[in-house]
Amino acid sequence: NDEIYLKIKYGLGNYIQSHYNADVFNLESETIRKNCPMFARFILELAGNIVSGCERYDSAVIAFDEIELFGGMDDAEQFISMIAKSAANQPEVAYIFCGSLANSCKLTDMINEAFKSRMLELILKPFTKKQTEDYLEKCMPDVNLTDEGFVMLYTLTRGIPAYVNDISKTLPKDRKCDENTVKKAMTSDIGPWKDIWKGLSKTEKQILTSIAKNKKPTVHRLYDELDLQKREIQQKLDFFENTGFLVRVNAGYIIPDSMHEMFIRCELKKYI
Repeated sequence: NDEIYLKIKYGLGNYIQSHYNADVFNLESETIRKNCPMFARFILELAGNIVSGCERYDSAVIAFDEIELFGGMDDAEQFISMIAKSAANQPEVAYIFCGSLANSCKLTDMINEAFKSRMLELILKPFTKKQTEDYLEKCMPDVNLTDEGFVMLYTLTRGIPAYVNDISKTLPKDRKCDENTVKKAMTSDIGPWKDIWKGLSKTEKQILTSIAKNKKPTVHRLYDELDLQKREIQQKLDFFENTGFLVRVNAGYIIPDSMHEMFIRCELKKYI
């Protein structure tokens, strides 16, 4: 509301004006870069300061979305530790972290270690086969699948609702769809995969493509095959592992999502 908005506006503006003699909306990027830890602390403490100075409210919530992006930071562990310390000092402020993370990865371990037993973890699970069947019947009654077609759809999507929606929307509605029809739908221009792929850097595409082409390549195989710095490759591998794009099996890497791997194989000549 207006009261909170004004507190944020003038609180942040006065802070920056007094410390940097600059307008909050005209900060130089170099000023932000050099003083990033200070700005981060100020933002993390702002919600608690607003609550303590506002009689109408006794609590606040700070939400972080797409937390998998933390994994791409050089100082991710330090940043997460700073958030955890801020949370411990502000009992009136609750923190919500949302994102797509592998159940077991470096970033998940960092967050669990920083917050210890103070965090409640909620995992949204995919649909079961029965739930997927019921969902299609109720929400997409015009999708007509053979038994084999349904098995293929569930195998590709693993019951993830967004994937189920994406494939189902591309299926023809004038006939029964068998497993081959479902496969063809997967290789079409499905929105999310096309958008995700377009949003990746050339380096990221090269790494994923190399893994899709080879059978469980090791990091040393990737070092030899790709004309990239070893440090850059390892950073990207860590990021992909954090987000669940990749899974390390023994010493090699695989793409666990069959839809994603199939999409990469189909688009290989087009993009790389």
